[in-house]
Amino acid sequence: MPTENPNETLAVGTVVDLEDEPTVKIRLRRASEKQRHVTIRVVSGEDIFSVCVVYVNDQVVIGRMRSADLFLHDASVSRRHAALSVLEDSVVLEDLGSSNGTLYKGVPVSDPIEVEMGSDVELGGVTLRVERLTMGELTRLSQLRSRFREADLDPLCGVFSRRYLDDVVPEQLRGYGQAQIPVTACFLDVDNFRSINEAAGHATGDRVLRALALDLCESVRQSDSVVRYGGDEFLLLLPHCHEQSALPLADRVRRSIASRDWSTVSKRLSGPIKLSVSIGLAEYHGEAIADWIEAADRALYLAKGGGGDRIGRSSQLP
Repeated sequence: MPTENPNETLAVGTVVDLEDEPTVKIRLRRASEKQRHVTIRVVSGEDIFSVCVVYVNDQVVIGRMRSADLFLHDASVSRRHAALSVLEDSVVLEDLGSSNGTLYKGVPVSDPIEVEMGSDVELGGVTLRVERLTMGELTRLSQLRSRFREADLDPLCGVFSRRYLDDVVPEQLRGYGQAQIPVTACFLDVDNFRSINEAAGHATGDRVLRALALDLCESVRQSDSVVRYGGDEFLLLLPHCHEQSALPLADRVRRSIASRDWSTVSKRLSGPIKLSVSIGLAEYHGEAIADWIEAADRALYLAKGGGGDRIGRSSQLP
């Protein structure tokens, strides 16, 4: 980690390395310059949470060749797909003759183009976000990716797949039970998601789901897990939470989703587009995992029966 001494430097991969692939790549710079940077973050797919830090007057190459500054595994990405340059007062994106093209705000990039901070770039089937993360945020992303690599991931959203419930959660629950740590399941379903698929197509619906999964990961705590249960259903596993104490976190997630304009996800969505979610909470009491998840699912449908955009609790079930 960087020190506060201005004479110290930030070396490549100083933020938590994972095996032979650093999650966060940092080009050599003096620590006194550490605020003058831009970060490129992978927000979907196999390399989710990988980040490359780019300083002023630097250029990085993004692609599927191992020597790329930001290496991506996805087969839809060319070996030398795109380059991003950080200048004194702008950030410039350039396609390097890729096979599947580079999209910025849904439009193909044919000539170098200036990009805005906080915007998304699509390289083949991979979505990147151009932003400016702090060192603390970079460390958290590295820790998240480390956990994600321990279990199978959902190929669309990059979060845990349902297999995680079979492979990892039983052992976790045993440990929580031995330590007398409460755990609550938070089952989430998008209200009327079918209308997005019908209006804008399934590809746009997939982009919304990827963006939603990313929002969920950024909304929960480091100790929580995000699982794509199926379709537009997600499951959040919240240790150190009784059902009652999980309510504030679930409500924060609900309000965050309801307040966002989702039309920015795709040019095929004319906005503003609002989404809402119904959420069901169920505390774990030592039952079979399937029964626990079913209790959360029943609480979810209690919320949907009340009109959606609300939270149901298994303790309220008849």
